[in-house]
Amino acid sequence: RTAITRALEMGQTYRQVQMMSKHKDPKTVMRYDHGRENLDQNAVNFLEYDEE
Repeated sequence: RTAITRALEMGQTYRQVQMMSKHKDPKTVMRYDHGRENLDQNAVNFLEYDEE
């Protein structure tokens, strides 16, 4: 995960993250957030396994 993704996970606003990352277009930051949602929905997260 990137610093942008981590900042969004910690509750920072798009604007705060945009200023931190120095991206000119806020849509760039939004793409990181969308990517984070895709990671959360990754099929591997739904697999069950036994810990022995």
